Amino acid sequence: MPETILIVNDSKFEREFLKHILKNKFEFLEAADGNEGICRLKERYEKIDLVLLDLVMPEMDGLEVLKKKNELAFLSEIPVIMLTGSEDKADQIQAFQLGANDYIQKPFNGNVVLSRIDNILASKRRLHFIKEKAEQFRVRSEVDQMTGLYNKTTTMNKIEECLKLSPNQLHAFFIVDIDNFKTVNDVEGHQMGDHTICIIAAMLSQCFRKSDVVGRIGGDEFAVLMSCIASKENARQKATELITAMKYKLDLTIPEYVSLSIGLSFCDQENATCDELFGRSDQALYLSKSTGKGKYTEYGKEEAASQAAKKNLVLVSDDRSVNSQIESASDENCHCVFYPSILDLQPELFSGEDKLLFLDLSKADDFGNTMLQQYQKLPHPVDIPVYAICEEENIGQYRCALQFDGIRDILTLPLEIAKVRKKIEAQHLPC
Repeated sequence: MPETILIVNDSKFEREFLKHILKNKFEFLEAADGNEGICRLKERYEKIDLVLLDLVMPEMDGLEVLKKKNELAFLSEIPVIMLTGSEDKADQIQAFQLGANDYIQKPFNGNVVLSRIDNILASKRRLHFIKEKAEQFRVRSEVDQMTGLYNKTTTMNKIEECLKLSPNQLHAFFIVDIDNFKTVNDVEGHQMGDHTICIIAAMLSQCFRKSDVVGRIGGDEFAVLMSCIASKENARQKATELITAMKYKLDLTIPEYVSLSIGLSFCDQENATCDELFGRSDQALYLSKSTGKGKYTEYGKEEAASQAAKKNLVLVSDDRSVNSQIESASDENCHCVFYPSILDLQPELFSGEDKLLFLDLSKADDFGNTMLQQYQKLPHPVDIPVYAICEEENIGQYRCALQFDGIRDILTLPLEIAKVRKKIEAQHLPC
């Protein structure tokens, strides 16, 4: 698109002559005096790339126009070339002092006019390019490239800045963690893992105000500062909304077993730092993760998880993907123990109550017959629930599992997390 030049000159003849010289390269705006020139600048400053300004004009001369222009910051980047028939050096010096970029003597030489304009516009383009690149680098240095949220450093800096600017206001600090994210990568693949992060990042960005700080501070972890809130209940309600949205996943194209755990703390005192808030929310997040996942915990209102209530889920499998799926079906109240071989099981493992055993037959050469016979020889309680994991449509594995009296049910790969979770719940385990 051609660049636009504003010609401010009280001589119509000179305006027409300049337009004739420049018509093949530029578009034009005109003003017949200084007052009209200032009006054009105010009205069309976004479109004007350069001003050709006559020095001597009635009512408001070129020097006065420069003074008026200097009073308006949004006009500062528009270059000006002065036009004059005067050879008075004092006028030239004053024009340069007031911000003129160049000076052209009358009568005009077309080649000189074109050269001066081209030189100044080329400098302007270079400066614009440098500023644009600098802004791009600044943005890249502040933004997490995958999600478009602030990165960790910028997030912490902006939170610290907000706390300093509003030290006596009530702020809420969230740490948000994606539950079962390792399983997403192991089972669904890293592409789905990246997709899940981006979906949740977009949800967080939409749920909070523009004045709030939302950033990604780790692989599957986010931080949010709700600044200057009216009451703590506002933040509690927001945390509940996030947990509920992830529970029902309306229009969210992410795995069903993904949920959010949140640690929440408040700042309503002077001299509280970002690190202090982070420590409090991180402690609350640990309680959310260790007492069930898919929930939020507020710092200062934690209920310690009872270690005595932890139950053992035992999986015999050398497949990392199967391990991850079983772990995702449980929660932190269910202690998962993984063994690559049936021969690694120890008798003391079966002491106590509330055990649940998963035997992965999917890779067995003899449909799992050897594994089941080895398990049968172990000293174990006869009433321990045992689930066999088989390949889909592998009739040999199904037949072998069905012939073994201790098998409670058969699960098919790939495991459906929701179904496995129901099996666990059916055993009165707190998951």
